[in-house]
Amino acid sequence: MKKAEYGCSLWIDTENEHPNIITELTGIEATSIEVKGEFIVRKNGMKKPLKQNLWGLEPSKRFAEDEYELPDCVNDIIDILDTKENEFRAVFNRFNNYKLMIYCNAYTRWIQFRIEPKILSQMAKYQLAIDFSIWSFKPDDEK
Repeated sequence: MKKAEYGCSLWIDTENEHPNIITELTGIEATSIEVKGEFIVRKNGMKKPLKQNLWGLEPSKRFAEDEYELPDCVNDIIDILDTKENEFRAVFNRFNNYKLMIYCNAYTRWIQFRIEPKILSQMAKYQLAIDFSIWSFKPDDEK
């Protein structure tokens, strides 16, 4: 059976400022940056203009037989935020659109995970919205 891929990333829309402003304010390097007006090239060769200035951080991508370790990815982000709490609070006060993206790509019909109240309360101090992206692919053993 293929292993599930899962992770958590932090995305901050820097509105009309270049996304590098977040690195300048926090000292944390982005793992992904999108600059409004630049183009990405899709697999089919088509160019698509980017519509937002986004700063992204994804500390780790994980692979496992199941998705029960998914909350560990959230903890990775919270740990980074907590090391620079004052800086990130200032960023979140300055910019209005930021979120955590929790994702799981699994090869099973049943996907279940729990986010414990402790993690939710840690996230609440930053007022983080949470988006979920959960994909279930057909297991290899099914025809």
